[in-house]
Amino acid sequence: MTDILLPERLQASLRESHKFPLNSISATVDSLPYALSALGDKFDSIKPTLFETDSLQWEVVIRDFATDGKVVAKCNAHDLSKLTDFLGIQRDTSRTPSSITAKKKDPRCRFVNLYAVNSRAPLLLTPEMFGELLTYHQVTPNILQFISLFGEQSQVNDLIFSGFSAQPIATRSLDGIAAQGLGRSGKQYQICYNLKCVNLKASHPKDFTLDEWSIRQAVIHHQFDVDGGDTFCKKSPSEYRSFGTPEESFRSTLFAHLMYCFWAREDWRGYIGWLERGVDHESQSAVWGRAAYNRDFKEYTPQDIQNLQIWEEAAGQAIAALEGNIDIISALLEFYQGVVKEKNFKIQGDCAGEVSSFAAQVKAINIQFAMEVKRTQALVKRVSDRRELVIQHLQSQSAFRMEKVSHRMEREQTMMLIITIVTLVYLPATFVSTFFSTDIIKYQGADSPSGSYSETAMMRWLQVTIPLTFLTGLSAWVGRKVLQRGWERENENPRMPSLPPDESRGWFSRVQQTFTQPRPLLPFSEKKRVT
Repeated sequence: MTDILLPERLQASLRESHKFPLNSISATVDSLPYALSALGDKFDSIKPTLFETDSLQWEVVIRDFATDGKVVAKCNAHDLSKLTDFLGIQRDTSRTPSSITAKKKDPRCRFVNLYAVNSRAPLLLTPEMFGELLTYHQVTPNILQFISLFGEQSQVNDLIFSGFSAQPIATRSLDGIAAQGLGRSGKQYQICYNLKCVNLKASHPKDFTLDEWSIRQAVIHHQFDVDGGDTFCKKSPSEYRSFGTPEESFRSTLFAHLMYCFWAREDWRGYIGWLERGVDHESQSAVWGRAAYNRDFKEYTPQDIQNLQIWEEAAGQAIAALEGNIDIISALLEFYQGVVKEKNFKIQGDCAGEVSSFAAQVKAINIQFAMEVKRTQALVKRVSDRRELVIQHLQSQSAFRMEKVSHRMEREQTMMLIITIVTLVYLPATFVSTFFSTDIIKYQGADSPSGSYSETAMMRWLQVTIPLTFLTGLSAWVGRKVLQRGWERENENPRMPSLPPDESRGWFSRVQQTFTQPRPLLPFSEKKRVT
């Protein structure tokens, strides 16, 4: 087969494929110099984490289909040279600048799969392979907004990001995009969007709350030549493949998008059911458990509130992902409904009918998504209500513990009161005994070892001790009454300002005022009233 000479602008772009997206030649807003510069800077910043550095893991999966839908060529490219050879790109470096030709035309349909080992791993190719592939097919530079979702990361980034980018059908054939030798008319449209699904990564054998679920993203890029019916996209459907005519190619395109929508619908019901069971497991005792202390009582901790917060955030992420899928599918449907009405869409046949059938099916998917959103929103409301209930239980238990401490302190105060009374009884007698044991008064002489009873000394001891004990008790009672009246006045008027002692009053009044004036509490500021 004779080599196909490529348009000069396409050759110039391929010579600088390593500079993608700065070498793009598409005539769209995202290809303006300032937009390409911003995209290029962002692409350079994510390259270290976006692409795999281990050459043993590089792999780009490509499948080319013939008009009857059968695979005519397969390629798992593990390096740049194998990828370039499969695409049919030949570079003659003996010339300056180098001449670039192609060995074969584009197939009727080409599916390319760029993937990673898992959702947080880098893509299994190099920046050079990525630039060569996208430059050869002149993919819109805006795809970088979606590719940046992937790459090596400790946790999934931009989980709630959803986007839909469309390049409308060109009104004229742009030089470089149109390549008759390759079968490209230049009149094409491109779309790029992302969808999310959820799947169970690992199931814990004993505790279902420890199951690992993952919300995964897929970016789909698709371009369609409205004159030739050639298509280029990223994932291959398993059936309904026919590309003999432009009408059949268009129908197969819609089927491919429908398969992606079905993929995004997978297992959301199971995931939301798992969230509901997890919330019930964490908070059901707050609803049905006993509030009083007994053997069935559950004692709550701040960890219970934290666990409910984790479940609520997971439910919120699910809502964001589901609503993103709804918006993307709606945008996809609106795009195709507009495509069949454009005057530049030259495909004859019942394409409007195919779009109507496509619309009915994707609307049914969106209805299911909407139902799951309502179900998850109800779950978020349930989590919020039960978290408040757990907080109330926690506060009630704290109050109960404070009450127990208060009762314990009351019992201790009773014991202290008993000790105080005993001390008050013994203190005067002890003082008098100590006083009479000094050298001032002696009742026994050294000449009488057995001692002698002195009625006079006993009477003197009683005459001094009894009145002194009575006076001590009376003083304690009067002091208690004075302080009690001060506390009562403080409770009646807690905001009464403190007054300085009145120097004109007696010392007892000043001491009484010192003990009975209101004491300041902790310096908590009052909330300002909003008027």
